[in-house]
Amino acid sequence: MLDLKGRRFALVCHEVEGATGFPMAFSEYLKPAGASVVYIKFPFFYSATKSIWIEKFQAEKLVSRRRSWIRFFQPQLLSFLKDFLWLMLVGWRHIRGAEFVLVSDNLLGFAAWILRALGVIPRFTYLVVDYSPRRFANPLVEWLYLKLDRLVATRADSVWTMSLAMLEGRERDGKLRLQDVRYRLAPMGNQADVLFRNGDVSHDMRQLVYLGNPNAKNVRADLLIEMAHVLKQHGELFRLTFVGPGDTTELRRMAKELEVEDVVEFKGSIATSEELDHFLSHLGVGLAPYDPGLKDNFSKYADPAKIKNYLGCGLPVITTTVPQIAQDVVSRGAGLIAEFSAVDFARQVQTLWHGDAYKGYRARAISMGQDFTYSKIFQRLLEEEGLITVRSTTI
Repeated sequence: MLDLKGRRFALVCHEVEGATGFPMAFSEYLKPAGASVVYIKFPFFYSATKSIWIEKFQAEKLVSRRRSWIRFFQPQLLSFLKDFLWLMLVGWRHIRGAEFVLVSDNLLGFAAWILRALGVIPRFTYLVVDYSPRRFANPLVEWLYLKLDRLVATRADSVWTMSLAMLEGRERDGKLRLQDVRYRLAPMGNQADVLFRNGDVSHDMRQLVYLGNPNAKNVRADLLIEMAHVLKQHGELFRLTFVGPGDTTELRRMAKELEVEDVVEFKGSIATSEELDHFLSHLGVGLAPYDPGLKDNFSKYADPAKIKNYLGCGLPVITTTVPQIAQDVVSRGAGLIAEFSAVDFARQVQTLWHGDAYKGYRARAISMGQDFTYSKIFQRLLEEEGLITVRSTTI
């Protein structure tokens, strides 16, 4: 059992309200081990409270939860500047003395770099979550973003990157040199080892699910409404559920227009990662229609959380060629690749349902998911950071 009693960690990130992610999973890993955790969450898309939240845990006990009196997240650039200034003027008191500080974007990383120079924190790690060859249309903002990204990536004590492609893309485009970065692979993970410790659970292969932001441009939830229409025309019995934060007005309009309201459900956010995993594990197929026609689709470089979630919950995956993990999913027999069309997504769903095929795909999805458990990922990262040794755990 991992023992982190008396150890202090700080997680500082922008977070989509109602969504789960890498920092949250790291927090959930640290707390049962007895660590003291300060978790500062800055508002990102679709924030209902618009606040900066400061949560403090002593092991699994929530000691305090506060929110800032400054409450806005739009316009985005002004909000990011506000977050930087807040961390520099107020937030530093909360993370002071933490032996390990994880920051999730370059502006917060810039603040951490300054705080380290001032002796407030001894070290910091920069979490790289994506890469886009061009992020901002405004050339001045783009230039500033790239300068900060290079500075933080090369000055951080270490960089945790969700995929090597995120850093290789930067190097290819002349934005940094890989040899100047002390990086460690920190892919998205799951809780497959917990969910399936006693074997598979009851599930329904005809329950389809889309997990994530329903309005994302890089992965198109609207295509799945059209897919539902195709499947219904073919006389298939199924249910398509959308899970995640965000406005679903347009998807509801499409569902009504295409007469699939009776087979489409909008569940919204699920409160905790444990509840989400439990819910997903009883469904049948995970859908991820990443758009290959979108210029500079950052998912080409990313390590998509939804696919790791699907595999960790035993769901065979249907996706496109965009994410790098797609080829691995197919080679492992844990899912299929579809063309970016409603017709082909429907066809691939029917392939999974054909005869006894689904049983094998489900078993292989569970097997692949076991390779990406957070317990394995975080233990390795803590060992590589010198924060624990192999002797800290017993099998």
